[in-house]
Amino acid sequence: MKKDSEENQFQSEDALSAKTRYRDLVVRIWPYVRRHRLLFAGLTVIVFAHTAIGRILPNLIGYAVDQVIIPKDLSGLLPICLVYLALEVIRFIFVIIETYFFQVLGQKVIYDLRSALYTHVQNLPVQFFDKNPVGRLVTRVTNDMGSLADLFTAGLVSVFTDSISLIGIFIAMSFISWKLTIVVMSISPVMLWASFKVSQKARDVLRVIKKRLALINSFLAENISGMKVIQLHVREAKHIARFNKLSADYRDIHLVNIKYLAWLHPLLNGFNAITVALALYYGGLLSNESFIAVGSLVAFLTHVQDFLPPIRNILEKYQTFQASLASAERIFTLLDSPQESSGGQKITSSRIMGHIRFKNVSFAYAKNVDRALKNVNFEITPGQSIAIVGATGSGKSTIVGLLQKFYDINEDCQGAGQISVDGMDIKIVNRQELRSRIGVVSQDFFLFRGTIGSNISLNSPTISRERLRQAAIRANCEELLKSHEGGLDAMVQERGSNLSTGEKQLISFARVLAFNPDILVLDEATSNIDSHNEVLIQQATREVTRGRTSIIIAHRLSTILECDKILVMNNGELVEQGSHQDLLAMGGAYKNLYNLQLSKQVSH
Repeated sequence: MKKDSEENQFQSEDALSAKTRYRDLVVRIWPYVRRHRLLFAGLTVIVFAHTAIGRILPNLIGYAVDQVIIPKDLSGLLPICLVYLALEVIRFIFVIIETYFFQVLGQKVIYDLRSALYTHVQNLPVQFFDKNPVGRLVTRVTNDMGSLADLFTAGLVSVFTDSISLIGIFIAMSFISWKLTIVVMSISPVMLWASFKVSQKARDVLRVIKKRLALINSFLAENISGMKVIQLHVREAKHIARFNKLSADYRDIHLVNIKYLAWLHPLLNGFNAITVALALYYGGLLSNESFIAVGSLVAFLTHVQDFLPPIRNILEKYQTFQASLASAERIFTLLDSPQESSGGQKITSSRIMGHIRFKNVSFAYAKNVDRALKNVNFEITPGQSIAIVGATGSGKSTIVGLLQKFYDINEDCQGAGQISVDGMDIKIVNRQELRSRIGVVSQDFFLFRGTIGSNISLNSPTISRERLRQAAIRANCEELLKSHEGGLDAMVQERGSNLSTGEKQLISFARVLAFNPDILVLDEATSNIDSHNEVLIQQATREVTRGRTSIIIAHRLSTILECDKILVMNNGELVEQGSHQDLLAMGGAYKNLYNLQLSKQVSH
């Protein structure tokens, strides 16, 4: 069953490539090529010049045969040889220029496209990342972009130059003898049809090869990660047998591909032999009747011989095109994903007071699903500290997500109500402007590879070194800085793997202090912390919440006793609100939650 679902996934991706045509691909890539129009125009001129020289050379040989060798007037032989050599040198230089600068153009285009893709991803809404795994997006920017780069630099460029060469050969042959050209070209449709059919078969097999290779990669990643479980339950033999089956399937489909490729080249060579034979036979008859000179026939035969390599290259690149179309489709599908709207009014005041109001707010993450919030009403006055408590899935994080405009209240998502900050409906406030005024410390604190200082400032040019140092001190990071050589310049490994959970959390507090937001959100900020770091973090919490509106989401009620107000959520509804003492006096949901946690602490 798992194998079938995996195969269906890859088959759906193959269907994407079937919808994408070469014309669509060129249309989508052309705007990026157009940015470098001068380079492209210069290369186009070089390609035509290179092609023209390639067609002059056979005619020069034919001229030497007719005008020098047959009449035995060897006085003109040396000049012709020198001209031939000079043209070959020029063509050699053109090939170097063409090869190098087409690669330069390709890299510039792919750089622009990769930058556009990453910029686009940066501006996608949070809902998009909720539905799309990180690995898939990384694959788009790396593997799929690499495949598209190969397609552009080794595919489109080659097809373009080979197509120009074919046109040049046809024109050169027609100038020598249009009758002989018609005879020779009469077999070309059959040759192209047969070659295309074989190439198409190979292309279909190549799709299956990619699918089966992906199945092997998926199997390996899963089983290597779960090797301990496999060995614990002595399932090695079963998994080896499964891997051997996948590997055998991959081998067998490769053998089928080899068979088609083995047919393709001999087929082209056979047609080439027939074409040359036709040209030689009919050309000989025309030469015997003085309709064509011997030297011109030699030149014509050389053109015929040059006709095959471009066709072979185009057919080979056809397979590359098909293999890369799925990657191109996935990239452009991602680029077509709707971005967050960044419009709205900017907040003109240097700071906002932090007066927050939720009025009859209801919200669901999608149609036909239960609402995450149901008619929620509360108000936070400027500088007030409130806590939101409740079971997992009660709607705590949804409140914060709506306040930050990661999600919008609208009828499409079964939303209703109004959220305002300082009396401004956030629907009309610029999204980035609002987020810049809200600082968040969450349980999922993320650190980047770099230094402790760069993780606090996020490399913002507006945060000075002194402001950075003061933020670290206020967040109780002195012990952290002393224990790591370099202090603020100490290196942080990927995702902060060389730091403890408490150290990473303190850095996230220092980050908030460095950016000095008007509103602060602490989302489970003290979870999974040892007792020593909890003391430091509680002190940091008091520091960061001082003088600003603060929203604290916490499971441990001991961390919110000092809050001005506590909101109690249950299944998307606000069931209680008040101070700690008021809620205990009510004897409702909050008191039950408090007694439950108190009993757990006593039992431990």
